[in-house]
Amino acid sequence: MEKITPEDIEALIVDEDYLHHPGSTLTICVLTLANGFNVIGESACLNPEDYNEEIGHKIARDNAFSKIWALEGYRRKWFENGPTSVLTSTLISKIAHEADRVLCATKGWPIKPHWHDLPEHEAGNIVDSVETLLDNAGDLMAADPNEMGIFAVVVAAVSFTIGENDECAALIRHELSQEGV
Repeated sequence: MEKITPEDIEALIVDEDYLHHPGSTLTICVLTLANGFNVIGESACLNPEDYNEEIGHKIARDNAFSKIWALEGYRRKWFENGPTSVLTSTLISKIAHEADRVLCATKGWPIKPHWHDLPEHEAGNIVDSVETLLDNAGDLMAADPNEMGIFAVVVAAVSFTIGENDECAALIRHELSQEGV
């Protein structure tokens, strides 16, 4: 993982605004990030006679800046580990199974039972199938979605594209929509 630099954090900031609460030493800095999220920093001094607007702005901005640093660190760590680090094969199986149920319903095919109504051995077989698909992730992502079963497409969508690859996610969403999901 690449080290986060001050330049990385600065590049996230698209706007900044400062508020000074009248009659106090409180200064608030609002940094707006490229995604529209606002981060607030604050500063205050003990003695109102010592208040200096320039220093108040700098301390408040530094405070907000350090909060962005923590948020960016969290975001990068999340993507380093990948969404599948928090998605178990059982959870992916449940999502794929329920999407498959929706497809069956829209196509007029026999509707499969809800996940929680499946016999344990059937649920286990589905989890085994997902684990096999996940073990062959490279093959799965290289496959043509038109040739994949809906189950495999959903497994790919859930396990490999959440927040990581917008083009791939859009392709899979398009393929799902073509299937009426």
